[in-house]
Amino acid sequence: MAYMKRLSSPLLDRIDLHVEVHPVPIRRLQSREITGPTSQCARHQVLVAVERQRIRQGRVPNGLLEGHELDACARLTSAAESVLVDSVETLGLSARGWDTIRRVARTIADLEDRNHIEVSDVTEAVSYRLLDRSFDP
Repeated sequence: MAYMKRLSSPLLDRIDLHVEVHPVPIRRLQSREITGPTSQCARHQVLVAVERQRIRQGRVPNGLLEGHELDACARLTSAAESVLVDSVETLGLSARGWDTIRRVARTIADLEDRNHIEVSDVTEAVSYRLLDRSFDP
């Protein structure tokens, strides 16, 4: 993780998803036990979410929504908006971070087959922005 200190905050701010991946323990690999959704199940969930986006937005995917499009397509419940405001203020995120969290939360809600963005969608999206706050370059 020493290389993380070389990355500037403005650069990290332009990366939408920050995910720390830990190695899989060899015992788990040996067990061949399947946990979580299968690839086929995940594929189906993604295809349904993409179709939901297409119906709502035409050919513009969530990741390219900006300004008024984002305001119209990424509607949050009042509780979700409150959590987003608190998170942005607490973490000191930029306006870019605000929009990124809304886009990612919109995608999470689509994967869960929901029209509105809920608190759980926002908290998950915020969790993908925490890596740039873990390191002070």
